[in-house]
Amino acid sequence: ALAARNHLVLKLAQTFENEFFKVFQENLMDDPKARRLKSCVLGFLNHLGEKYYSIIEEQYFSSHLMTDHTMALKLLVASHNPAKKRALDHFYNQWSEDSVVINKYFGIQTI
Repeated sequence: ALAARNHLVLKLAQTFENEFFKVFQENLMDDPKARRLKSCVLGFLNHLGEKYYSIIEEQYFSSHLMTDHTMALKLLVASHNPAKKRALDHFYNQWSEDSVVINKYFGIQTI
């Protein structure tokens, strides 16, 4: 079932890549609904590999909002992005004193 889901997501990302990227660019504001939509389409684009790695890395390291920060970290962990380890180390070092956030950190890595 997971392989079928991944195949479907990849096909959707390939088919609608330009549309997904346009939606991502149009929703860079801090509105909660826009952030959710942006994260959703970024998840599809993440399936296309290296082409979008730098955008996801930038999303992680430039975000000032926990929602964007954790979503980007989830995408980094789910990919072969070379920034994954650096982002995980950064997140842990930034939040190691907050047990609730560190629980998220461990949860993200089980994906």
